[in-house]
Order: sequence, then C-alpha cells, then structure tokens
Amino acid sequence: MKQLSKIMLAAVASVALAAPAFAWDFSASGSSSATFKHETINSGASGAKDDINNAFSSSAGGVSVTSSHTDGGNSATFTYTADWNGDAGNFDESVAVSGSKKVGNWTASSGTTQHIQKDVGPGNCKTCDQDMAFASPMTSGNTALITLTDGSITYKLGDAGHLGTAEKAVNGPMDGAVDAEARVDSFNGFSVGLAVGPGTLTVALDENNGTATTMLGDIALTVACGANAVGFGVNFSGDVGADLSFTYASGSATASVEACTAEADKSDKASASTMGLGVAVPIGGMSLAIDYESSAQNITDNSTETKGTQAGYELSFTMPIADATVGVNVSSQELGVTEGTADKAVTTTAGTELWYSVPIGAVTLAVGYGSQGITTGSDTKVTKTTNQMGAEMSMSF
Repeated sequence: MKQLSKIMLAAVASVALAAPAFAWDFSASGSSSATFKHETINSGASGAKDDINNAFSSSAGGVSVTSSHTDGGNSATFTYTADWNGDAGNFDESVAVSGSKKVGNWTASSGTTQHIQKDVGPGNCKTCDQDMAFASPMTSGNTALITLTDGSITYKLGDAGHLGTAEKAVNGPMDGAVDAEARVDSFNGFSVGLAVGPGTLTVALDENNGTATTMLGDIALTVACGANAVGFGVNFSGDVGADLSFTYASGSATASVEACTAEADKSDKASASTMGLGVAVPIGGMSLAIDYESSAQNITDNSTETKGTQAGYELSFTMPIADATVGVNVSSQELGVTEGTADKAVTTTAGTELWYSVPIGAVTLAVGYGSQGITTGSDTKVTKTTNQMGAEMSMSF
C-alpha cells in the first residue's frame, strides 16, 4: 500500500509539473462599428444639382478565435477566422497555425493557413437565387513565409509584405483623404533586414512570370502574351529624431521568348518605379506627419508606349485634448496617362478631413467632416465634389 501511495504521488507530481508545458491560452475577438453620414455629391457638370444622401449604417468586423502555447524558446498559435472583406466584396473562413522555434541564436518562424471557404460572394451559385452564395473551397495551396533571425539580421523567404508602404499620416472616420504611399504590397520573394544606426534597413527581391506580372506585389508590369519580371526594393525605418520610413522600388518585365512568338509581341516590355516617404514629428503630445509619393509605369504594347505617373502628398496633424483627439488631414494626388503621341490626360484629386474622437467607456466616438474634389478634362475641366459629415461609434471586444 505504501508503495502504491508513492507511485500515485509521483504520478500526480508528474502531471502537475507537465501541465504548464501543455497549457494553451484561448481568446476570442471581434469588432463592430455604427455610422451616420450626411453626404452631398455634385458631378461638376454645368447646371448640375447636389445629390444629397443621408444614411445610417453598421458593420460587423471579422471573428477570430485564437489559442496560443509557449514552451521555452518555442511557441505555437492556432487561429480560426471568419471575415467579410468589404473592399473585395467576398467572405473567407479559415484555420491557421503559426509557430516559432529557437535553436542556438537563431529563431525560425512560419505558418500555414487553410481556407474552409475562400472569396465567396453573391452570385457564385448559378442554380441559387441571385443573392445567395455557396461554399467555395480552396483551388490551390496557400502561400507561406519562413522567417529566420538572430536578432541583428532577419531573412524572409516566401509571401509577405517585405517592404513597408512608408505611411505615417492618419485620417478620421469620414471619406476625403487620398493615400500617398510607396506602391508595394505582399509578394512571394526574398528579403534581408538588418540594423543600421537608429533603424532597420531592408532589401527585397521579387521575380515572377506570366500574363499578370507585377512589381513587388502592386504596380502591374503587363505584357499580354506573357513576361518575365524582376523587381528590387529597399526600405529604411527608424527614429532619427522623427519617426521616418522611406521605400524605393523599381522593376521591369520583358516578353517571354516561349510565349510571345508573334513578331509584334517580341518587343513588348514594361517598367515601373515607386518612392514613398513618411515622416511623423512629435510635438509634445501632438503629432505632425507627412507622406509623399512619386510612382511611374511604362508599358510598350505593339510598339505603342503608355506612360503613367502618380504623385501626391498627405499631411496630418493631431492634438490631444484631455482624453480626446482632434485631427486634420489635407491631401492631394495627380494621376497622368500618356498613350503614344497623344496629350497627357490628367486627373487631380484634393481632399480634406477634420475629426474629433473621444473614448466613452469601451466605445470610441468619432465625429468628422470629409471633402474631396476630383478634377478631370483638358480644355474644359470638370470637378466632381463629395462632402461628408457624420459620426461613428466603434468597439473592439
């Protein structure tokens, strides 16, 4: 009996000591917002009247259930996500597992995501009613990213936002601001990041091929019959007395020798570049931030060259008043397109936003005004104006 008691005591002690190693922390999160907007639109055409739209709306954010576990230098996280993508107008449902492992000075991390449903939208089912949708499974394996770092240098291989868009300006709840940023996005590529002075310098490489090639995940390098594309980019982010981020990238594509066999297609090519600078300067509790962008795209198709340019800025200033924040955002953007020997077509957009936000318990209340004017035309210019004012309540839980 005494021997059995010792065995039982040892078993209980083993379980008690092992339990922390197998412990997983669970959490769930979501968000919601509700908005009222008074909107006035005028097309700018001669004699046009204002179109006034007043509307209440609400939005439910995505739902995430997360469980995480840490065991010494190793960690793992499991996440279930269900989310409606407002910009794309579709629905995703997925499960993901990510983790990191440390061996010596090196920490490696990666993850995998598998979609139960992906890009599901109204009308996907031809035999259903118009507003119905059905489960749309994955049609190919998802992409992945492997990161390896020793704390001073970081390597990334796979699908990631390898370079930042260099944005520091902020805006309020109404529409009006026009983004100024480096035109880069997530892409399958390789990057190296290392500490340089007061910040981090990242260098990235992107190579892709086909009929929908891009430069670092954003600007199209279109060659209709197919192309081989390569892009390079660099980003510096750090505190140099101000919070600064700078990104520059360039890329080019040439017609595929195998796919572009027609004589007219052999000389097709494309090139692009983008530069973004974001600077945020703290002034006591206040912040002054500016973003600047200069991007260009050249595409040659059947000896006809089409040139596109995009340049602009976004300036914001925020000031705390007790628990509240007052902000203003002023922005401008010019898009130019020149096809062959034709005159350059220019579209200019100017925006202004004013807002006041304050926390009320767990809720954030924001009241704002937004205005935007889009000017088109050459000899006769037409400016379409949109003005909004309203309030938004938002909550994360």
